[in-house]
Amino acid sequence: MVSVFISFGALFLSLAILSLGNGLLPTLIAVRAGIEGFTAGQLGLIAAAYFASFGIGCLAAVPLVKRVGHIRSFAVLAAIVAAAAIGHALSVDPWSWMVFRGIGGLCFAGLYVVIESWVNELSTNENRGRVLSIYRIVDLAAATGGQFLLPLADPAGFELFGIVTVLLALSIVPVGVTKGVQPGPVAASRVRLRHFFRASPLGMMGCVAVGITLGTFWGLGAKVAVDAGLDNVGVATFMASAIVGGAVLQLPIGRLSDYFDRRIVLTVTAGCAGLSGLVLAAVLHLGATGWLVYAAVGFFGGLAMPIYSLCVAHMNDHLPASDFVEAGAALLVAYAIGAVIGPVAAGELLPRFGPASLFLFTAATHAALLFYALFRMTRRAPVPAEAQAVFVPAERSTPQVFVLDPRSAEDLDHTGGESPAPEAGRPPPARPPGTSA
Repeated sequence: MVSVFISFGALFLSLAILSLGNGLLPTLIAVRAGIEGFTAGQLGLIAAAYFASFGIGCLAAVPLVKRVGHIRSFAVLAAIVAAAAIGHALSVDPWSWMVFRGIGGLCFAGLYVVIESWVNELSTNENRGRVLSIYRIVDLAAATGGQFLLPLADPAGFELFGIVTVLLALSIVPVGVTKGVQPGPVAASRVRLRHFFRASPLGMMGCVAVGITLGTFWGLGAKVAVDAGLDNVGVATFMASAIVGGAVLQLPIGRLSDYFDRRIVLTVTAGCAGLSGLVLAAVLHLGATGWLVYAAVGFFGGLAMPIYSLCVAHMNDHLPASDFVEAGAALLVAYAIGAVIGPVAAGELLPRFGPASLFLFTAATHAALLFYALFRMTRRAPVPAEAQAVFVPAERSTPQVFVLDPRSAEDLDHTGGESPAPEAGRPPPARPPGTSA
């Protein structure tokens, strides 16, 4: 563990600073939008602009990195996104904010492409699993910490946007002064949506559903917390509780899916996520505050966030390991599509039906996913547990993070660079559940 931090120290420090600023920014935008009188529909469009451009940026950033290298790409993108962040304070207008968030989505995607491809280059097959775990811990811890920067100053002022800008600018420093050798060119990922939909319709549609629910939550959740009467500390705790819940429950749910038909686990999780949304809607409708709200949103995040990882794992169950990275790109596009639809649709509901309607909307989406999963179980036999790819927690990031998947590297290493073809339409044998990465 110590050796990993020594080898990846500069990259992980840049990641932590970047995620700290990126954790605060969307929450601050939602709170400030409410102060300025932006409508929920306008805030939904602002969130949709971010997710649409993030999906594009995951693929568009590759030519930039190939052209000027990792360090220069990181510096350019961080400088641009820092300028876009302070732009929110200089031009307080919903249409300007759509542009700024669109720029932010493109740049954040490029920044994570740089970090993730660099981390992958420095990883070995022996430490790949540990590196991926530490990467996610650093990212989630910093994003959670970013929420608690909100109470440091008045969201109606300039200071918090200034803090975000300073953090994004400072993220350049560790990468900029590192003595490590830059990795080689980044490989571009194709996006064959139709091909991967045929391989796993449930995996693709599940990621669209996750995009709808989580895109809605990240874009409008802080506004709902404000409308429910929470103060700045309460809003920060509300958003952080969902992140912590997702981090805590993801691995137990994933491990269950290694032992049972993954579709059953996905169906049950979607059903429970829908119920948690109904409970949270009821809690908000009754005007509850304090620990009850935080516990409810924690369970919501804990059940809603692992669905993405289950969809990735289910897709991989039907593919050779050589397709994992390309499939990851397709799933991220599916997520982005949902994350554009969700905030826009939910933004039209909030003014009419109040804060609780956001979680009624997510509950309806989870119910639709549940019924679609049940339908898919009538169309295809389950993959035997011993033939399933071992669950690896995933998060919505860039295609480069899927290269870190230790399953892919292991298969490629044993076959001289090519994954074995699935036998009779079945995925290649995987390591038994519970074995170390």
